[in-house]
Amino acid sequence: TSAGSTAASPVASPGAVSRTPTTQMIVVGHATIAISDEAMLPAHFESAVGRDVRLTIVNAGSSTHNFTMEAFGIDVDLAPGEVVTFDIENPPLGDYPYFSDLPGDEDLKGYLTVFI
Repeated sequence: TSAGSTAASPVASPGAVSRTPTTQMIVVGHATIAISDEAMLPAHFESAVGRDVRLTIVNAGSSTHNFTMEAFGIDVDLAPGEVVTFDIENPPLGDYPYFSDLPGDEDLKGYLTVFI
C-alpha cells in the first residue's frame, strides 16, 4: 500500500489525465494495454456485460513480448514498438486473465473483469 493513495471515483471525469501509470482501470468499450519489460499496465481493467471490448496492445518494452488471453483465442508475439488491436464481442460475465507466455515474462500478467 502506498501512502497518500485515494479510492477511485465511481465516475471518471472526461478530462482527467493520470500523471502516473496505473495498475487498474475501469473502461467501457476500449482499453490500451502497454507491455513493458517489467509489467503489463493496466494489470486489471473492467467492462460492463453486454458491451464489446476493443483491446489495443502496445509493446513498450525493449524485447519481444507475448499477449495471450486464452478465453478469447488471443495469442500474439509483439516486437518492440509493435501495436495490435483485438475486438472481443460481448464477453460474458467473469474474470479473464492475460499474460505473456515467453520465458522471463512470468511477471507480465493481468486480468479483465466483466461485471453487471
